[in-house]
Amino acid sequence: MGRFKNFYTQVALYLILSSLTLLSACSDNRDEVLGIDVSVTPPPTVTAVAPTNDASDVAIDIRVISADFSEPVTFGSGASFTITCVAPCTNPTGTVSMDVTNQVAAFTLPPATPLEPHTLYTSTISGAVSLDSGLAMSQPFVWSFTTAATIDTIRPSVIATQPETAEPGPTTDVPTDTIISAV
Repeated sequence: MGRFKNFYTQVALYLILSSLTLLSACSDNRDEVLGIDVSVTPPPTVTAVAPTNDASDVAIDIRVISADFSEPVTFGSGASFTITCVAPCTNPTGTVSMDVTNQVAAFTLPPATPLEPHTLYTSTISGAVSLDSGLAMSQPFVWSFTTAATIDTIRPSVIATQPETAEPGPTTDVPTDTIISAV
């Protein structure tokens, strides 16, 4: 009788382990051993900024400072996008808006309001909330840039072309589908 009891115990143990193995193998985003949901949705992050981090000689008449997000976000009551500088510089004021995809935030400065020359500015974004998951940024995103000395008033000029030209005006004898470049 003891042999049958031992046999049934082994069969029961085998069936339980087989069932657990099947359940864990067939699940989505579940721990293989415990079978609990382990999927983690990451919070939104900033993926690109303009001006870039540590940029120098940024034009003082720049109108828009922007940040791209990893997913569509909203700027709710706890969110902010600020631009600051160290005194005696006055922190610039502006408006914050989102593009139609809700993935690009823009801090727009008022017209005819240049930034201070040769000044380190720090941009900070915090609290943006994912439209998909409802999660807020896990920590503020901070980057800096330094402005140039003056407004860039130098007009661009062409110093070389392909195909080459000797004088201004139309270049003759160039096929219609030729790629033209200017440097």
